[in-house]
Amino acid sequence: MRTLYTALSSTSSGSFLVSKTRLTSSTPVVAPVLEDVPPIPRPDWSLAHGTPPTTSAYPIPCTGRHH
Repeated sequence: MRTLYTALSSTSSGSFLVSKTRLTSSTPVVAPVLEDVPPIPRPDWSLAHGTPPTTSAYPIPCTGRHH
């Protein structure tokens, strides 16, 4: 537990979490650090074609009641 506390207090956000000082309405709120949005890879639409893989060890039998 002491190791976890020490590791948390060594980071800026962790030190905030483990500090014993109380927050009041006069405590300033620090602006968030906004980073760039990570690049989104293009989808591989070929995965949408073909027979879907079985996702269960026990397939549910089709009763023909639902379309």
